[in-house]
Amino acid sequence: MFKKIALVVTIALFVGLSTHLFAEGVRPLSMGGAFVAVADDVHSIYWNPAGLPRVHEPELTLAHWINLRDKFNPADLVALVFPAEYGALGIGYTLNEAPETSHHINVAYGIPIPGTPDNTKFSAGINATAISDPDNNYVTLDLGILWEIWPQFTFGLVGQNSFISKGGTDKVFYNLQPGIAFKPIEGTTLALDVNDATDQSPDGANLRFGIETHVWKIAFRAGGYNIYNENGAATAGIGYETRNFKIDYGLIYWVNSEEIQHMAAVRFKFPF
Repeated sequence: MFKKIALVVTIALFVGLSTHLFAEGVRPLSMGGAFVAVADDVHSIYWNPAGLPRVHEPELTLAHWINLRDKFNPADLVALVFPAEYGALGIGYTLNEAPETSHHINVAYGIPIPGTPDNTKFSAGINATAISDPDNNYVTLDLGILWEIWPQFTFGLVGQNSFISKGGTDKVFYNLQPGIAFKPIEGTTLALDVNDATDQSPDGANLRFGIETHVWKIAFRAGGYNIYNENGAATAGIGYETRNFKIDYGLIYWVNSEEIQHMAAVRFKFPF
């Protein structure tokens, strides 16, 4: 077991240090960034760490911003989740290249809350991000909860940047982001998030929505990102999924500039 875990960590570190990979994930962004209540895979590290207990096997993702890297805050990503005896641990490395180069290291942990019929029905999580850019080094903390009210309906809430250390207060803002996810039929998920619900950012509160549906081994995704904002976008994506391997492609159409960004990722599961 230890040798297998060491091998996975070595692969993740090697790729992360030698290649430029994509931030926050192709799957969530293809769904318009409406992922707070969907969180059920390795991307939970970034979108809602309370989703980490829903990951039952070690999972690794490698993702890449393909174009317009110098324009729209692109970031490449390697992230890994390890289920533990109680909860799950997530680790990630992100490289941002716009507007300036910065490095992000994430360590997240999510736990199921006892006392519910199924402990994974309600969970909580924390994500610590260490950020290094040309001007400052600082740390932020995200806090999240996830509540599966019914099998078809989930509520999520994240307080991004709930804590910001000295050096980062002029760069990031507190973002309270509630979200809901609804599964009307098997294999289909509808999601809606309110980004910056307390109106702390220059752009103000906004909506994000997304859909994901599966046909055989193919996942189709679409969404709207910050739809009431001049920096809003329409998103879409497609994925091919097997038991232990997934490959994702997504695009973001920036309405204001009429430009299209492309992104790609792979995800692996390791059924130990």
